[in-house]
Amino acid sequence: MHIVSKLFIFFLYPLFSMGTQFLVLPFSSQELSLGSHASISGLAPSNPALFSGFDNKPQLYCDRGLWYGETTVAQFGCNFKSNNTVKHIGIKYSGINDLEFRDEVPQNSPLSSFSSFGLSFDLGTSIDRGKHKFGFSFSFIHFGIFTEESQGLGVNLGYAYQINRDFYAGLALQNLGAMNSLYSKKPTLPKRLLLGLSKKIYFNKHSNNTMASYEYNSLNNKSRFNIGNSFQWNRLKINSGLSISKEVSELSFGCAVMISRYMIDYGIRIGSQGLGIPKIISLRVLLP
Repeated sequence: MHIVSKLFIFFLYPLFSMGTQFLVLPFSSQELSLGSHASISGLAPSNPALFSGFDNKPQLYCDRGLWYGETTVAQFGCNFKSNNTVKHIGIKYSGINDLEFRDEVPQNSPLSSFSSFGLSFDLGTSIDRGKHKFGFSFSFIHFGIFTEESQGLGVNLGYAYQINRDFYAGLALQNLGAMNSLYSKKPTLPKRLLLGLSKKIYFNKHSNNTMASYEYNSLNNKSRFNIGNSFQWNRLKINSGLSISKEVSELSFGCAVMISRYMIDYGIRIGSQGLGIPKIISLRVLLP
């Protein structure tokens, strides 16, 4: 492969959220609409200490959507709770097709097209010890671009503390690990720190959960603040969020409906960078 083509590919895939940065994309409508938070639970939360589940009833989840640059994001998994422990298994995929391959000599048409993808297979556990909650997960990572591929292992650690009833503090460390070589260089994992608080308030038949988190990504050396709010009335849930960094501000919204054993959730995000509107639809199923 020509050196110019290599450089073209190398600088292009971070733009489309490829490389190891795919690991910090939101893969669920909840995370897309509320932001990434270390103090709220979920089937695939940012904090592995807060895996949620129902006693002795497996819960399945499936998410699919688009990120900036028409990048596909999707995940599928299952949680199973027994006593004070939740077991988690899941797979995440992010990819983009029809990228143009060009040579050093300018031409009207590309020589060919290629794709880029990222894949993560996750195994995790959370343990509830009253006010203290602990969790960890392992991520088996595989991504590729054009004809090159790389594999690696990441570790995610989490802790949450129940300050009082429905008031939580959380801490999460993500993507501690390493990759093997892509071309002649080992990619760096985007180590991420999340610190957050959340408070839930009940009003008769409805409730409101407000959360805030600080986030730091070592790969791009950037910080951001995330604020989210989730209002629930009977079987309807309305989410909203605000994410602020030095370069970009993003607003997000979402809505979820619970019907018997099922929940359908949809979220969107609007950013000041003007690169499109990410959107994700999610399905949750509680098995008998």
